[in-house]
Amino acid sequence: MKKSKAEGNLRFVLPKGSLGPKCRFFLGRAGYRLNDPDRSGYMGTAIGVDFFERDRRMIPSHIEKSFDAGIAGKDLVLASGIRELRVIEDLQFSRKTNLAVRWVLANSRGLMPDGSIAIGTEYPVLAQVLLSCEKTKLDYTIVELEGNEEQAIRDGLCDAILVVTETGDSIRQAGLKIIEEFDNLLVSCPQIIAKPYLSEGKERSLQMLSVALRGAVLADGRKMVTFDIRKDAIDMLSLPSEIGMSVLDIPKPPGWAAGQICITTESLPSVLLQLKEAGAVGIVISDPVGYLP
Repeated sequence: MKKSKAEGNLRFVLPKGSLGPKCRFFLGRAGYRLNDPDRSGYMGTAIGVDFFERDRRMIPSHIEKSFDAGIAGKDLVLASGIRELRVIEDLQFSRKTNLAVRWVLANSRGLMPDGSIAIGTEYPVLAQVLLSCEKTKLDYTIVELEGNEEQAIRDGLCDAILVVTETGDSIRQAGLKIIEEFDNLLVSCPQIIAKPYLSEGKERSLQMLSVALRGAVLADGRKMVTFDIRKDAIDMLSLPSEIGMSVLDIPKPPGWAAGQICITTESLPSVLLQLKEAGAVGIVISDPVGYLP
């Protein structure tokens, strides 16, 4: 259904900072090509969606007030304290990798602290939520930090820090260790979130964007492999796939078929070796633009 002129486009907000370029990359693959933001944060209109950029910490509040939907980390949605927003889709990527990030508690020893401790973090509300859910009870106070959390212990501001990590590198480089009992307080990934209710036209635009963006994200880290193989060799193959590889008969030469399969990048070496051992020829490896299981 088309939106009426009075209804307008879906207003969608993206995060500034390190996650922004990755979001724009995947949106471009999904067919939503954007410009650099202007002074107002406007990045253009594509397929019935107006795109804007805002501070990542404020996106839940912006959606609650003036935007229809957007992308924000699960952790920042919890930290906002806003509970009325809908989660449309979880997107498995982060700044450097396609893995989710996790919130951890770290200190200089990597051991459970004794007695009352001061825990430094950028997000006091999130800290209360995460630490209150832990079976291991802590006697703690929260110290609100404005960045540079990894240096806060050395600077004497706190005894431990509650931080988000993707690889753990910055924690180790600061000479800190993750406390084993608190090494996975929350697994967080970017989420498409939206107001509780949207008009029919805007809801359709949102669902179109969601499924296209999910396909673009899932395609990252996958390879498409096509090849020619003798029909009597197909049973030798044991290839990973959602259902099975696609096989198409080739008229000439007799007894041959064309195969195609979409696999994870990690399984590519094993698949290529199987194909060569089975006598496959004309093997082509390509990057899919989108993938939906």
